[in-house]
Amino acid sequence: MQSKIFIDTNVFLRFLIVDEKTPQSSIKAKEIFSLLQNRKVLLQTNTLIVAEIVYVLESYYELPKLDIKELLLPILSLPNLIIKDKPIVLAALSLFVEKNIDFEDAYTYFDMLNEEISKIVTFDEKHFSRLENISVISAVE
Repeated sequence: MQSKIFIDTNVFLRFLIVDEKTPQSSIKAKEIFSLLQNRKVLLQTNTLIVAEIVYVLESYYELPKLDIKELLLPILSLPNLIIKDKPIVLAALSLFVEKNIDFEDAYTYFDMLNEEISKIVTFDEKHFSRLENISVISAVE
């Protein structure tokens, strides 16, 4: 059985975005992802890393949500990339675009449904009020 190697945010980002200051990092990241795509390595990451990638691509690189989804979906769907809650992460990535909400809110929504939780208390009702099958309780009230 192949041993797993954890992959950090910066490797994903250097694979997706070439940094002119450190072009060698992008070359190395592409080599790592080539091994992943060819099933020569088993990589693992977590939801926090995915959330950080989405945040950096959206806030620092100012990529539109649809571009972020189109960049990440093929990579995160690779069978040799393990994410413990991959179905929720992939669903959240789609909802992030479809409902124009934060990735973290989309992930929380699917996690709630998975845990059979139908109510959320929040100060930020805007995004959650766009979602079906949950009730939003204002923390202000």
